[in-house]
This record gives sequence, C-alpha cells and structure tokens, in this order.
Amino acid sequence: MPKYAAEDHRWRPPANLAVVPSVSPSLAYPPDEKELKNALSSKGHCTIRSVLSSEEARAAVAEALEWRSAVGTTNDDVAPRGNIVVLNGIGDDPTASEAVDVGIYSGFGSGHCAAAWSIRSLPRVRAIFRRFFGTDDLLSSLDGMVLWDDRRATDV
Repeated sequence: MPKYAAEDHRWRPPANLAVVPSVSPSLAYPPDEKELKNALSSKGHCTIRSVLSSEEARAAVAEALEWRSAVGTTNDDVAPRGNIVVLNGIGDDPTASEAVDVGIYSGFGSGHCAAAWSIRSLPRVRAIFRRFFGTDDLLSSLDGMVLWDDRRATDV
C-alpha cells in the first residue's frame, strides 16, 4: 500500500483492519444448497465464511484500499476530506455533491476496480453462484463496495 506524506489529507487505511461481526445468516464454505437458499429467501442475504483464503482476502483489501486512495487523486469528480469523500457532479447537476461519510461507494468505478474483479473471478466465489443457480453460464456483478476506517464512529 502506498505511503503518503503527513501533510497529505488523503484517507489512509487503518494499521489493523478489524473484522466486523456479521448480522446476516452465516454459513460455512461450501454452503449446503438448502441452507443457502433458505437464508437468501428468508433474509435476502447471507455471509459465507472462508470463501477467500487469508492471502486472497489481504490482496483484495489492499486492492480496494489502493482504489480508495487513488480515486481521490485521479478523478476530478471525487475529493477526499479526511475520512469523508465528497462526490461532485451527482446526476445531471454538476454543482451537486454527496458526502460519502459511511464508506459506501456505489459508483466511480468501484464495481470495476481490480479488487472487485479479483473477488468475483475467484473459483470458490463462482462455485457458490454455480451451486445456487445450477449453471455454469454465469455473469457476476458488483455494484459497489463498503470501505471505512474502523477508528471512527459510525451509525451504520
């Protein structure tokens, strides 16, 4: 991960990323097809543990944080302000802004960054979708991602 000068105001990843406890149904990999379908039909989501290896998870986090740091420096429409990123030019109004202070990124290439493609291309991730839908003819997508600094309070 890049190192930045002290006067640089770009967001920096926390030194020790904490794991946030899941409130969604939690299944072990590989998930039982019946349990997976039940969790998705009753809650609309679930967490499947240990899909990524530790190395894959670390690499994906590094890629996501690299994207998060770079997006504020290479895209004139995104301006970081400490732990808050202001997205300028929302919709058709170039003067509108949206503050992303809870770390939810639904645009600006987040769904197509290296981290997103790395995760959705992994054989074990694809196997879950293959198992659930019963087909090898899959198109995986990701609308965005959630990244936040675990040292700051949030209501989310």
